[in-house]
Amino acid sequence: MIHKRLRQAVLLGLTVLLALLLPLTAVSEEYRTLQEGDSGSDVLRLKTRLYELGYFRTLNLTDDYSQTTAERVKQYQKKNGLKQTGIATPELQQQIFADERVVRTAMPEATSAPAAAEEDVEWPETDERGLLAAGTEPFIYENTEQGLWAYISDDIHVEIRRYEDPAAPMIWFETTIELSERTKLRSFMVPGKKKNTFKQPETILAAYGDVVLAFSDDFFGYRTRYEKKNEGIIIRDSEVIAESTVKSTSRKYPPLEILALFADGSMKTFESDEKTAKEYLEMGVTDTYAFGPILVKDGALSEGLSSYETTLRAPRTALGMIAPRKYLVLTVTGRRKDSKGASFHWLAEKMLEKGVTEAMNLDGGNTCSLIFRGQLLNRTPDVKKSEIRYVSGLIGLIEEE
Repeated sequence: MIHKRLRQAVLLGLTVLLALLLPLTAVSEEYRTLQEGDSGSDVLRLKTRLYELGYFRTLNLTDDYSQTTAERVKQYQKKNGLKQTGIATPELQQQIFADERVVRTAMPEATSAPAAAEEDVEWPETDERGLLAAGTEPFIYENTEQGLWAYISDDIHVEIRRYEDPAAPMIWFETTIELSERTKLRSFMVPGKKKNTFKQPETILAAYGDVVLAFSDDFFGYRTRYEKKNEGIIIRDSEVIAESTVKSTSRKYPPLEILALFADGSMKTFESDEKTAKEYLEMGVTDTYAFGPILVKDGALSEGLSSYETTLRAPRTALGMIAPRKYLVLTVTGRRKDSKGASFHWLAEKMLEKGVTEAMNLDGGNTCSLIFRGQLLNRTPDVKKSEIRYVSGLIGLIEEE
């Protein structure tokens, strides 16, 4: 009897293993209707197939039929001229699994206002780095309707483009930066000796003159004022401001991982406790930003991203390096009807798409700011000052004397 039961258990195990080894698209012809609130292996198979067709941006999927799943099904239905119910009927699943268009890219395509209007811009002649000849007056372009802004001089090249994905829905800004050896990303902090005071972004920037560009940093001042410990390893302009951090195994959010800026314009990401402040200085680091999670490391998606929810969306700011002195800033609006925000995974994949080799998420939420020559781009023009969060600092650019 024992041997018989053992043989049955082995056969059952082999059956389950064989089922798992079968291609995900090789499912039974019989389907049940799937809708929001359902769960199971058939939900996971459906979502994996939708990933293959480009309706999910990551394979880090669950077996729950969530609101996001329903939205992706609606996108498929819209793309194929079907009634947009968000419900996967047996007939719809048969069509989805039979669909031969495997693209593995985000659908629908994001629309960009600048893409259609950029031909109207008379761009100046620049060198191979996109910079003007020495002594040339800066080129400045600002067009809110187009969603295109630019500042080009002999030291700085900044282009900002606004993009929209109505199906998500989401609005985001991609800021590309290229710098000469004479300039660098700057840390704009509240003037004075105290490092944990807060001011409105425009008040902070006013103390630095004509700031070309500014965006959110790691909001370290909040931690230095209210937490008194676990502030992260904070270095600004080669000055150590804080050294207390958490272990890399901590579940604290933010994880206080590090994006380090070196004197040569390169960037590198590190675990929260991987180096000390002294070691960073000895390595040639001029500034560290402690937040996280790390999005891209050594040209690949950060392994730590797997511990974060793939569908959690919010206003975000992320900074990454394409090459030394060449950077990308992603600023995503959120908590609005026309833009729900982005997930960490979306940020990471967008960074990779743009050729970024090192990138980290910075402070977002109501702190999220993108300022071009005094104009706050990522908030509506009628935003009240009281709705703009006070901060302890920003990252940005100013023409060096």
